[in-house]
Amino acid sequence: AKFHPGGNLGRKLIATITEEMITQNLPVVSPDSNVLAIIDSISKGEQGLVVVLDKFKKIAGLITDGDLRRAIEHYGSDVFNVLAQDIMSEKPIQINGSILASYGRELMEEKKINKLLVSENGELVGILRK
Repeated sequence: AKFHPGGNLGRKLIATITEEMITQNLPVVSPDSNVLAIIDSISKGEQGLVVVLDKFKKIAGLITDGDLRRAIEHYGSDVFNVLAQDIMSEKPIQINGSILASYGRELMEEKKINKLLVSENGELVGILRK
């Protein structure tokens, strides 16, 4: 960053997650949302996931496209009776926005994930993409 302060390389080395995260149109549902609401939120959010927020707006879980496909395989036509709380991954990996974005991307690489939830005090503030 010291030798490339004005360029893209320098910016990537010193940028925080807050500077690079997505904050608009975050895909969220409640634990009692049905599969149609989950699909709608995933589609509108265009992130391939939906974040499940509890009644206090805290992150309760995460549902990815893959989780949804596995639920359809498991439940078959009964999947329309399933709620977000039934198929979400509890305690998804989260990171604080003040951390360097490069560290966030290393964490995603290590955990083999493409998106990382950014939170403050358990509340969703953004999503960092790989």
